Amino acid sequence: MHAHPDDEAIFTGGTIARLCDIGAEVGLVMCTGGELGAALATGDALAPHREAETRASCDHLGLAARRVDFLPYEDSGMDGENIDGFVHQDLDHAARRILAASVALCGGPLDAIVTYDDHGIYGHPDHIAAHQATHRAAGHHHQIYGSTPTIYESTVDREYLHFVATHIVVDASGGRPADRGLASTDLGLATLDIDTTIDVAPVIERKRAALGAHASQLPEDAPLFELGEANFAAVYGLEWYRRVGPATVLDHLEGPAD
Repeated sequence: MHAHPDDEAIFTGGTIARLCDIGAEVGLVMCTGGELGAALATGDALAPHREAETRASCDHLGLAARRVDFLPYEDSGMDGENIDGFVHQDLDHAARRILAASVALCGGPLDAIVTYDDHGIYGHPDHIAAHQATHRAAGHHHQIYGSTPTIYESTVDREYLHFVATHIVVDASGGRPADRGLASTDLGLATLDIDTTIDVAPVIERKRAALGAHASQLPEDAPLFELGEANFAAVYGLEWYRRVGPATVLDHLEGPAD
């Protein structure tokens, strides 16, 4: 469950691909259309374009179009400046919509839900609202189905990223600190706070293609595409989660792919 188009590829693209490869029932719920992203040069409406990019991204990851749903909320902006944005909506109502969409996409009760950590990885208000709404959705799931899905809070390992080339989330958060580096920030989580690390190197080219599908926001000359093969794999070849609940199939992906 993601807040904006391209988040699915940046933070969880490899996980989605590996889950699809083993036949797991996977669905993607997008809370907003990313209306406040970089505008199109043509002046056309951005949200429909970004929805099409998301579906193309998911095609690279092996996730069928029928497994993708967009909720009718708007991008709030980094400072919550859009008063009609997702962060300003009733979170309990959003949680019920998220749950209904997720169950419909996956064909029944859920084993797990993926969202963001409690500070939205880098502080975006829509990410934080998504985190809060997802935890409420898990509570509603228990009331309806008698079980609570495990929640995986997508994050980045700031101590690991401290030693490799810059991750796109660093630019989103305002850039790499000049003094003590990422390990001294609150970006993502510290290594010890991460429960599940998934090696997505076996599907790294599909993840890269999924990122490339979001060309309106990640053009060909974006810094991440200028990384060499080894550096790209070092930065984007792992995906990190804090787990709330018992282990599920996601944890079985921690080892190498068959």
